[in-house]
Amino acid sequence: MIYCANSRYLEDRIAELVAERPDVRHVVLMCSAVNAIDASAGKP
Repeated sequence: MIYCANSRYLEDRIAELVAERPDVRHVVLMCSAVNAIDASAGKP
């Protein structure tokens, strides 16, 4: 499966998830397999 997320979508999704859990203090993204992030595209 290939999934092409862009940085804006990722930022919005993380914000949604954190908003649902107000006790979250830190978010760690493990992106070692990510070669590039599309910072120019809009939301899918």
